[in-house]
This record gives sequence, C-alpha cells and structure tokens, in this order.
Amino acid sequence: MITIYIERKTERTDYIFNQVFKHMLGCQFTLTDNPEKYLNASNPVICYAKEYTGKGIHIIPHGLLSEKGVHTLEPEVSHWEELPVFFRTSEKEIPFDLFAASFYLLSRYEEYLEKSTDKHGRYPMEKSLAFRYGFLEQPVADQWAIKLKKILHDKYPEIKFNTPAFQFIPTVDVDNVFAYRHKGLLVNGFQLLREVFTGKFRKAKYRLNVILRNEEDPFFNLKRITSLHRECGTLPIFFFHCGGYGKYDKKTFFPSFTYRSDRWQISRDFIVGLHPSYHAAFSPFRFWLERRILERSMLDKSVLHNRFHYLRFRIPESYRMLSLKGFEHDWSMGYSTRPGFRAGTSFPFYFYNLISDKTYRLTIHPFAVMDKTLKKDLNLNDEQSRQYILNLARRVKAVNGTFVTIFHNENLTDAFDWKGWKKMYCSLLEELRAEVIGKVS
Repeated sequence: MITIYIERKTERTDYIFNQVFKHMLGCQFTLTDNPEKYLNASNPVICYAKEYTGKGIHIIPHGLLSEKGVHTLEPEVSHWEELPVFFRTSEKEIPFDLFAASFYLLSRYEEYLEKSTDKHGRYPMEKSLAFRYGFLEQPVADQWAIKLKKILHDKYPEIKFNTPAFQFIPTVDVDNVFAYRHKGLLVNGFQLLREVFTGKFRKAKYRLNVILRNEEDPFFNLKRITSLHRECGTLPIFFFHCGGYGKYDKKTFFPSFTYRSDRWQISRDFIVGLHPSYHAAFSPFRFWLERRILERSMLDKSVLHNRFHYLRFRIPESYRMLSLKGFEHDWSMGYSTRPGFRAGTSFPFYFYNLISDKTYRLTIHPFAVMDKTLKKDLNLNDEQSRQYILNLARRVKAVNGTFVTIFHNENLTDAFDWKGWKKMYCSLLEELRAEVIGKVS
C-alpha cells in the first residue's frame, strides 16, 4: 500500500492514479488531502503537491489534473534518462509530472484541440505530440511507470508489486470474405473483361476457376485461421464487417450460408466484435443496424466489442456513442499509417471524457501494429515485418504490457501481393507465444 498526499482530489486524479498504480504496476494506494494523516503514515509515501512535506518521493503537479474541460496546451518535450518527457518541474528525483503527462496521453487531450482531419475524417497522426517528437513507437506512459516503480523500490525495498504479466492478443479483421465468389455477375464480369483486355490472363483464369468451384476462394480462409491459432495456443478476437458494398466496404452481394455457418461457429469459440462499415462510424442508425445483423447471426448473442473500420472514429463522440449503446470494449486505438502507441500506452484503459470530466466503463484496448501499415506505408516485406513486430513486442514485454496486433483474413493467404505472409504469420504466432511464456529467442 502506498499513501499519496494530494492537495485536491478530482475525477482526473482518481482516474490516472488508478491506471498507473492498480493497472500498470499492480500496487494498492490511497489518496489523502490530510497532511497529518500523510505524515503519520508508516507505509511508502508520495507527496504530489507543490510544496514538499519533507517526507517521501516528491512529484510536483503541473496543474492539468486540477483543471476542468479542455484548454489550449502545447507541451514542450525534453528528455530525462533517455525517455521523452513533458510537463517539466524543478524537482530533481522525478523532474516532470508523470501523472499529468500520462493523463494527457491516455485521455487523448490533443485530439480535443485539433479541428482538422484527414480525408477519412480521422484525427491526423502528423499532428500528434508522439509523432512530431519521434516517440510514437515507445509506450512512454508505461516506461514512466516502470521508472517510478524502480524509484519506489529503491526507497522502500519492502514494497510489493503484483506485476502484470506480458500478454499477446492477436486480432483478425474480416473485411472481405470472398475475392470472387458471391460478388455477382456484374462485378465479376466487369473485372474478368478488364483482366483479359489488360493481358492478365493468369488472374482471369484464376478468377474463373474459383467462380466455377474448381479452386477455393483465397479469402475464404476462416477455418484455416482458427486452426492456426489453436495450434499455436493463442486466442484471437475476430471483428466482422456487416455493412454494405461501396468504395471502402467489400461486402458480398449474395448470401453465403457456409460463411454464416463459419461465423456462427467462430462466435461460439472466440470473442467476436463488430467491424462497422465506413459510413456507419458516423451514423448511429447504421451502426445500430449492423450490430443487430451481427447479433442475429450469432443467435442473439450480445456484441460488446468493437473496432471501427478504417479506424474511422472521433473523440469523444465515437466513444460516447459506444458507451451509450452498451459496448464494453473498443480496439480502435491506433493509427492506420504508422505502428506505435497512439495513447502512449500498451495497457487497456477506461475512456475518460474531457468534456464532462467523467470516466466511462468503456475499456480502450490499444493496438501496436497492423499488417497493411507495414506493407503499404512502410514498404516492408514479410520477413522485415516479422522482425519489426517482434521488436515492438519486446518493448511491450519490457513494461509488462499487452501487445495487440491486427491482421486481415484477406492478407493471410498466398494469393496476390501477400505471398509469404501466411507463412510469416505462422512463425510470428509461435515466436510471440514463446515471448509470453518467457522463452526469449
């Protein structure tokens, strides 16, 4: 147990102290604004106040945790013991307000201030503090917590931490179930003619063989994906697209009873979440309709997990919508064009609404890397991507965090431009499982 002296308790202090001590460090704490109680405490203590009480570790507050609402804020980033930090103070032992800095990142404070968006209506990654100062690929809030843990342990060797165990959670987005089948005569006919007239005869032949049932459709691989994860001893989470067909949505035109059966079976054995269509992200009615479609296909089993298609969401509106609709988990926290830690952490955390200054019971699960980002934005091949992912995973393991990946069923195939990625993913699952059980290669 740690006793923390604080001049004034707020919703923000309760939120961030719970996240840092209970969830990141596995340590119990109590907050007090009574100086006498603090000074008489016999357990490890932290003084989180402007004036030092003469006892315990001193962290000078920046002031962010005492405020309400959102105000213009431009943190200045510097370095302390090779870690990027901001909200610097004059204290030498811990020369910045790590609690306010962590709150700034986890609450996504900067996203409330930025009015511009990218072409998909998303917060532009290039505006983020982490990208501009080059620490996007570091779970800095987790690293700060580890530093605090060391300082506490050095000062109070008797302190006990129930350190969380490193976790690996693979997730699979099912955007496009079929490459050719169930796409309709019009789409397949047009594509077939275009392939013939552009000289892509092998691709045209492949398309015909799949349509005529002489070959399996390369994207219809859900059974193989589930078998692969079972063999590797990992439990993936599946997110199913249930929207329409359009520029950014690739739903089949005609129903497939085999696909429905496979989806139902997966929902029995694994966690299944909603992957709303491109336009449903900003349309509450479409969002509700697509959720009902997925729930009915799972025999009215409630869907409590979500990942926005194209990671198309806005803070706080999208998370407030999820909370009001009864969702308990969201897995969209990350960027589509760069790997890393959008909220500065690998740990799950609750959504904190800065407008109402209220903590919601919606758990945000940050992801660290996505397959399409590695290939299309970083131009990495399968082997380079494997090494890249493992390096990120080991950074998360160093802070005892949770490592979440996103792969798409259509990319876990040897067809088209993703040849070799299925084999790479098999190897990756084995290696990450070894990391989880402590066999570091």
